Amino acid sequence: MASKQLYRSLFENNPDAVYALDLEGNLLSGNSVCEKICGYTLQELRKRTVLRSLLTEEDVERTVSQFRKSAKGELLENWITIRHKSGYLLKLFNKTFPIVVDDQIVGVYGIARDVTPNYIKKERLRESEERYRLLAENSFDIISKVSLNGKISYVTPSCLLQTGYAPENLIDHFLYEFIHPEDLDVLFKLDPSRILRDEVFLLTYRFRIKDGTYKWFETSCKLVDNSAAESAQQFIMVSRDITERRNAEEKLRQNEERYRNLVENSPDPVIIFLRDRLVFSNQAGIKLLGAENLSELLGKSLCDFMDSSSHERIREMFKELQQGREMELIEQKLVSLDGRVIDVELKGISTFYYGEPAVHLLVRDISERKKTQELLQNSEKLTLVGQLAAGIAHEIRNPLTALKGFLQLMQKNEQHKQEYYSIMSSELTRIEMIVSELLVLAKPQTRYFQLRDVAPLIRQVVTLLDTEAIMKKVQIVTKFEQSLPMIRCDENQLKQAFINFLKNGIESMPNGGEMIIEVRKSADEVEICFIDQGCGIPAEMISRLGEPFFTTKESGTGLGMMVSNKIIQNHQGTIQFISKYGEGTTVIVALPACYQPEEPDQELRN
Repeated sequence: MASKQLYRSLFENNPDAVYALDLEGNLLSGNSVCEKICGYTLQELRKRTVLRSLLTEEDVERTVSQFRKSAKGELLENWITIRHKSGYLLKLFNKTFPIVVDDQIVGVYGIARDVTPNYIKKERLRESEERYRLLAENSFDIISKVSLNGKISYVTPSCLLQTGYAPENLIDHFLYEFIHPEDLDVLFKLDPSRILRDEVFLLTYRFRIKDGTYKWFETSCKLVDNSAAESAQQFIMVSRDITERRNAEEKLRQNEERYRNLVENSPDPVIIFLRDRLVFSNQAGIKLLGAENLSELLGKSLCDFMDSSSHERIREMFKELQQGREMELIEQKLVSLDGRVIDVELKGISTFYYGEPAVHLLVRDISERKKTQELLQNSEKLTLVGQLAAGIAHEIRNPLTALKGFLQLMQKNEQHKQEYYSIMSSELTRIEMIVSELLVLAKPQTRYFQLRDVAPLIRQVVTLLDTEAIMKKVQIVTKFEQSLPMIRCDENQLKQAFINFLKNGIESMPNGGEMIIEVRKSADEVEICFIDQGCGIPAEMISRLGEPFFTTKESGTGLGMMVSNKIIQNHQGTIQFISKYGEGTTVIVALPACYQPEEPDQELRN
């Protein structure tokens, strides 16, 4: 009786489904877990059709075969899939063994355990491992497993493409066999005692490939548990060919080294400003600015080395550079820390300094050049004085000779005094005109430079000479391009030059014609073209225009063109003459365009 109770307790309280089948496969008995697992009552399960409906089609034959073998005395176990009454599938681990009574097999016992959660986990793990295996096998990077002593136990097929070695050529070899002798120290990083758990670290080294040359590789390493192997731990490595990157980095490093050497050894100062503050200077710059070392200059502004009158211009220059605009070459005076005043040329370039927008300033000391230019100018002035003296002697001697002759005639013959007075007055007027133009050249004049629109200046000049043009049957036509930039000029002096060019054009057309004044923008300049339909100038004479007392007009002195040349030069401009004898002349005056914002009444006095 006690044994029956023990059996009944084992049967009823077993956490697994326990059931008994007769030799025909009919359910004889089952515990409550059977009902819980499949959702059917024992009474429903006793129906043969219900019992067979539990099994999936794939498992029917295999499960029936297991039952028959157990009915013959075998103890078997198997994985089966059943369908719950609600329709979902369950995975069971099923054991079957014979029921023996009086040495006769009368049925089959079964014990089934629901392993669905564990099965799902294992299946997901298997699928995940399969995915990772596929990823590893098809990865362009080389994935490998390396033991703690550096022995390679696994490597993906991508090693063939990257190194020329097939996986079997690398497995069971040691990593150090392939690493460049100069890079072997990277293996010290593989010491497990120095590695934190879950730490990923990088190795960079040269690896000898099959053809005997070396490639640069970057390898991500992680120490992982490996309980299935002889060693409890191993390294998982993901290696990537970085040869091209290293070559590019080396080339960049060499270029930077060359650039640094050029900058450091440049005879011209090279200075970098970050947020308007000096952050770098080469030795030439340190010397130019009167410092002993770079630390004396760090943090200073360019304005600290200039007169206050230049500060606004420099701030505007830095602002334009930071907006990406190009900066034209400018001349400036710097005051060094030791008090020297230095003439320099400045050229600013937008650049980056440690990733931040900065200004790269190229500086050239032109003090000696300025002195040389002054000497040349003085020499040119002496030459000019000689030319002027010769010209004056020639130009004034002629009217003086005439005056002297008429005075002698008047002493001998008083009848034609009135006629002689008129001629003498004309000669005196010519002497006065020559002296006046000489005074314009000789007298230093104060220039007031202001921002001006060139179009109104041209219109004023045309108005002044319009009456003279009408009298000579000359039509003046003006053409102005749209959106012309401003120019910085001395308005009165520029008008004087324009009047001279326009007057020359009008006088070159004694029979009338058309005088065109065209104003246009060209690159960073404003061009003013005076185009006449006059007699033109012979090619051999064009190069002499502007020489003192050289003129193509019968009554001219040549000094007007000389004065005009001087005015345009003072405005940093140029003059070009294009002429064809008998067809006309074009005078092209080019003046620097000015885009710098400036108040209309702001003046620059020279």
